[in-house]
Amino acid sequence: MKTFLTVAGLTAALATPAFAAGELNIYNWGNYTNPKLIEKFTAETGIEVTITDYDSNDTALAKVKAGGHGFDVVVPSGTYIPIWVGEGLLMETKPSGMENFKHMDPQWIDVAFDPGRSYTVPWQWGTVGLTVNTSVYSGDPNTAAIFLDPPDELKGKINVVPEMNDVMGLAIHYYGGEQCTGDKAVLKQVRDGLIAAKPHWLSIDYGTVEKYAKGDLSAGVYNDKGEMLAQAVTGTPGHVNAMADAVPHFIRRIGRQNMFAGDVYITNDPWEGTGHLHDITIVTPSFREGQLVGFFACTAHVTDIGGRGFGADGNSVYEEGLYLPVMKFADKGEVDSTLVKLIRGNVREPDQLI
Repeated sequence: MKTFLTVAGLTAALATPAFAAGELNIYNWGNYTNPKLIEKFTAETGIEVTITDYDSNDTALAKVKAGGHGFDVVVPSGTYIPIWVGEGLLMETKPSGMENFKHMDPQWIDVAFDPGRSYTVPWQWGTVGLTVNTSVYSGDPNTAAIFLDPPDELKGKINVVPEMNDVMGLAIHYYGGEQCTGDKAVLKQVRDGLIAAKPHWLSIDYGTVEKYAKGDLSAGVYNDKGEMLAQAVTGTPGHVNAMADAVPHFIRRIGRQNMFAGDVYITNDPWEGTGHLHDITIVTPSFREGQLVGFFACTAHVTDIGGRGFGADGNSVYEEGLYLPVMKFADKGEVDSTLVKLIRGNVREPDQLI
């Protein structure tokens, strides 16, 4: 399945801080912009470039619609261009009239999402694929069965990126259909297959490239005093070091007398648990014969926690999103349904987060 990325200029009405002389603010997918290209551009033009990353089409669209973003250029997928145009978010720059447009390959000019290229220019296209940790699975990775009919060794260890066009495209192809099919029999197979497969997935999350490569989550084991005894080989120093000091705060805030088997504790407190609100730390107590003997903890990034969205443009911690003080997520095995409702009601993608 092919994915097309296009470059488009944002409207001046929404980008009031942008268009400053000698500056260019680009909003692009994470890990997509070659820093050497930016260095070369700045050396040749004298224009300073600031890159802000996003992790999904939905995130980018929501942030720009909110206004006051300051971006000059955005790089959404081709399938989202009609939405951006319909919302009045893109400037009609008429690239077809620009000098270098003469070098455009004709096959990229009259595209369905921007006929004649009034708003966008093509940047790149790619294919949707699968990433497999070969230390966990040594079988054939070249099949969508990995997430649609996963082998036993991968069950409960699968992340699916929630770009629905990509997921549907892979699933339709897996069940023998054609892209954008209207065949109801095939679509029923796809629906039933996805419903059956979902219980075997660990998460539905964006931005997993660095998590796979660097282990962007951390786990640790602690004694009953909250002192770390061991940590997983995955994890960044920012997570590991913050998490190492977090468990004593959980003990102090909740109190040993209020800790029971089946409890789950949670926080994204940037001073006592994580580092910023997009990191969530989960702690569970461990008991032996009724006696508290230690704790397990993990810290990981989350896709969205409300607020301005993931980025460094907040003026205070309150703009980052929903703050979760050290508290119980589950009490004696019973999940706090009110807390779940509060979280779901304050984030953009509740099904991905919870």
